[in-house]
Amino acid sequence: MPEGDVLGAQPDADDPRYPRATLPALAFQLVLSRVLTATARGALATAAEYTRRFTRAWPASGVERAVDDPHTLAAYGTLLARTDAADLLVDRAADAFATADAAGAALTPEERGATGLAIAAAKAVSSELAVEVTSRVFELTGARATANRYGLDRFWRNARTLTLHDPAVYKAAEVGRHLLTGDLPPVTGYS
Repeated sequence: MPEGDVLGAQPDADDPRYPRATLPALAFQLVLSRVLTATARGALATAAEYTRRFTRAWPASGVERAVDDPHTLAAYGTLLARTDAADLLVDRAADAFATADAAGAALTPEERGATGLAIAAAKAVSSELAVEVTSRVFELTGARATANRYGLDRFWRNARTLTLHDPAVYKAAEVGRHLLTGDLPPVTGYS
């Protein structure tokens, strides 16, 4: 079946409709960024509940309950603060996408590129964060929390699968290339 029958006529790179027609790839990256921060947030909420109910204080901590251990408190606080920061970066990328989408056919390649950079930054940070949070929650919950019945492993598995499917290192490289050379991200099925 001819491509035009399936997708409809696709504009060429020199067609004025071209920048707008390339937004779906960015939308997909934006959605993945949001899913990754949500995965981190879900892992934190589940781990926090487990810690409140089951985690025992480390014997050398000097406290009776795990929820009073300053190292546990600081680790949860840092992971939550970083998750909040990643969410704000994704919010900024979503705002950039909404602005690009609202421009319609008037969207310029430069505006499309700036939107791609905002989304690439969000994807790079949310990918790294999701893998870190979903792994570190086991340090805060203890060995018993690795049992399948608690389900904490599903967060790491989901985050890792998404980040392996679409490596964020290439998003970070797009941001770095722009910083060093001023080049905008290439238009691909992933950016």
